[in-house]
Amino acid sequence: EITEKPYGENTAIVVTGPEGANVTVNVDGVNYTVTVGDDGKGNLTLNNLTAGTHKVVANFTGDENHTAKVIEKSFNIEQAVPDIQVIVPEDIAPGSPANVTVVVGKNATGKVIVTIDGVPTVVNVTNGSAVVPVPTDKPGSHNITVEYFGDGNYAAPTNVTKANYTVDKYDADIIIKDPVVND
Repeated sequence: EITEKPYGENTAIVVTGPEGANVTVNVDGVNYTVTVGDDGKGNLTLNNLTAGTHKVVANFTGDENHTAKVIEKSFNIEQAVPDIQVIVPEDIAPGSPANVTVVVGKNATGKVIVTIDGVPTVVNVTNGSAVVPVPTDKPGSHNITVEYFGDGNYAAPTNVTKANYTVDKYDADIIIKDPVVND
């Protein structure tokens, strides 16, 4: 029995057999030993499977009371739908360097288009996020939209993520010079 979950969630593999049996469970070429409990079930939970089709082989070599048995199955891990977050800095001084961070999901890769006030920039996603420098020369509120194209483990969302950031106003430089007295 295999409980299929999307990428990033636990996948449960349950083997049944005689109590106390050690079953070798091979998932994509990696062996795990699962011991069957008194309820006749042994559990293996994996959280490191990529999206796509996976092969599992359960091998019980038998014992004095039971014959050997090998069972093979394939199962699928679906792409996860990312919950994209846009992290914007606060208190941005005009003309100072500032970045927006786009967080896609754990270990995500691929590309995002970050559009700021109508100007698009394509940025690579590395280890789940992308950092984008933002213009700070104009005080006021600036609109951001983010589109993600997906990768092998994350599906491309059907909507865009929106945010905004604000650049503070320039400080006014007003100087009063000493008055000049004309005689």
